[in-house]
Parts: sequence; C-alpha cells; structure tokens
Amino acid sequence: MTVYEQAKNMEVESRKVYESLADLSANPGLKSIFTMLAKFEQNHYDVFDAMEKRVKIPPVAVLKPDDVKKIFRGMKKNDPSLSVSKQQETAFRQALAAEEAAVVFYRAAAEKEKDGSKRAEIISIVDEEKKHALFVGAIIELITRPAQWIENAEWNHLDEY
Repeated sequence: MTVYEQAKNMEVESRKVYESLADLSANPGLKSIFTMLAKFEQNHYDVFDAMEKRVKIPPVAVLKPDDVKKIFRGMKKNDPSLSVSKQQETAFRQALAAEEAAVVFYRAAAEKEKDGSKRAEIISIVDEEKKHALFVGAIIELITRPAQWIENAEWNHLDEY
C-alpha cells in the first residue's frame, strides 16, 4: 500500500468518526463542529487523491480560529450544560488519538517525499491536523469541565501565525 493510499484510508476513517459524532450530537454547536471537521478530512482525502493521481492539487482547507471562537461562543450562549454520553466522550478521545497519529504519519511522509511541492502540501496538512488535535482536545476539556472551561476559554493557541 502506498503512502497516499494509507493517507486516504486514514482520512476516510477520520471523516466517518466525525460524521458519527455529528449524528450522535444533540447539541447544535457540537454537531456543527463535527460536521466541519468531517469536511476538512474529506478535503485532506481529496488532496492525497490528487497527489496520487498526479493531477492539480486542491487547496488545503484551513481551520480558522475565528470560526472556532464563534462556534464556542454560540455554545456558551445556547447550551452551557453540554452533557454528553460516555460513548461520545470515548469517541472524542478516539478522534483525538486519530488526529495525533495523523500528525506523526504525515510528518514522516513529508520527510520521505522528494517532490518539494507535494512535501509542502503534506506539511500544510500536518499543520491542519495539529489544529484539529488542539480543537478536539479542547472539546474533551469542555465536556469534562464545562462550567470552568467556558468561563476561562482562550483560543490563543489557534491564532494564525
């Protein structure tokens, strides 16, 4: 199996996890977050598919800190309780582990890639997967300590750089 096939498989699995989390979420904010993350994973799949087929590579979708802040502000306003099932919490932790594994895998793939433009695209996906991991980690913190987290939420670590 090629690196591109492995990457595409990882993205399909991540997309499915996020779609499942969106389906399980009664909270509109969480549903929105997971739907958005599923779309990002589809975009990553499309990037790797284009690399494999040696066709024009689509731009890598970027998670914008202002979008994240807007969603969480809406969640604070509309449903500060954010109760989730143990099954959902377990799924969130699995999603975080998948994002962290993707960072490691893609970083190694970038180091092996000889084509400079493809390497740059892979590195941009590494950067996005790191943001996704931060985002999912924040969601886990939010659901395990909602009152404290919402009051102290700062998204400085997601600011554009």
